[in-house]
Amino acid sequence: MEELKAWLKANGYLFSYHPDFDHFESLTRARGRVLCGTAKGLPGGLPMPSGMTFWIHLGSGLALIGLWSGYVYRLGDTARLHDLLAELLNPPPELDEMAPWTLPEPLLERYPLPRVEEVFVLSPNDAEELSAARKKASPPLPFTPEQFVSGLRARADSVSLSAEGLLRASLGSASIHARMNPGPEVPVLFDGQVNDTGDHLRLLKLLAGVSRSPLYHGGWGTRIHFDDEFYSVEPDGRPEQPRNFRGSEEE
Repeated sequence: MEELKAWLKANGYLFSYHPDFDHFESLTRARGRVLCGTAKGLPGGLPMPSGMTFWIHLGSGLALIGLWSGYVYRLGDTARLHDLLAELLNPPPELDEMAPWTLPEPLLERYPLPRVEEVFVLSPNDAEELSAARKKASPPLPFTPEQFVSGLRARADSVSLSAEGLLRASLGSASIHARMNPGPEVPVLFDGQVNDTGDHLRLLKLLAGVSRSPLYHGGWGTRIHFDDEFYSVEPDGRPEQPRNFRGSEEE
């Protein structure tokens, strides 16, 4: 992050550093994010970037770009990070008014920028929500790191371990990054939404089979049930949210 901050400062871009950001720490082994923007100041005179804003988190060879819509993208070629940031921080006038909901389509065509979603493998318990599952006293995961990797290698198209300790696996058009951490949780980052394609769902089911453990969707915060139509291969008629997501009932 220090190199990134130095580059932004040297090139005159507006940014602020937030060292306590820990959302992806279990995966990247890193804390902190850099908030970038094309204008300075917010209502009330706060000295923070504004205009077209986004944040960046770096760690273990991963470069994540986050938007305030909740969308997070992974830059597949981290060597092009400075080029991408230069384009984001010099947008055409029509894109320089507010934070974007998604990254501009021309950038998605020129850079390897899959939108990512989180899945968590947790020790077996009967909780339906991610927050409740994490609070419960759970036994250790019912597999060793070696068993997990071996199980994936037996059925995935490719499996590799990076120098930073990240596991990468692919099956058809779907791919993930994961880390074996001490304790009852394995964080997994999907390239694309977990129900994007049949390959994504096959890889999701492979994770469940290899781990013999429940999976939780990081975005919805709910346990994944494969008989739920949200996790159906057919996109036509697929519901917009999992059936165990209770957000709409609480509104």
